[in-house]
Amino acid sequence: MRAAADFLPFVLGHLPPSPARVLEVGCGEEGGLVEDLASRGYHIVGVDPRAPDGNRYLRSEFQEVADVLAAERWDAVIAARVLIMWNRSTTESRCLRGSRRFCSSMSSRPI
Repeated sequence: MRAAADFLPFVLGHLPPSPARVLEVGCGEEGGLVEDLASRGYHIVGVDPRAPDGNRYLRSEFQEVADVLAAERWDAVIAARVLIMWNRSTTESRCLRGSRRFCSSMSSRPI
């Protein structure tokens, strides 16, 4: 996916060094940055209802698996071109609390 590839340099500039644990919310049917980051040594999981098959992906709405994901520690969370209402009291926001970094963009270009 071209948009994911365009976003990769921005994300790499903000992630902690590998082998950090990274969660990509909204990886899409092409897998977003999951394979690119896995090839660089990151332990990454992509979540999306249209995610590809594979052990690095959860094919689900983020909100449906947020409890399970919040129980794990993430060094960084990526949400590129995803609109999610983050509320401090929600289970979804607990995924962010333990992470050290959060990368987000509403376009294919960093904001």
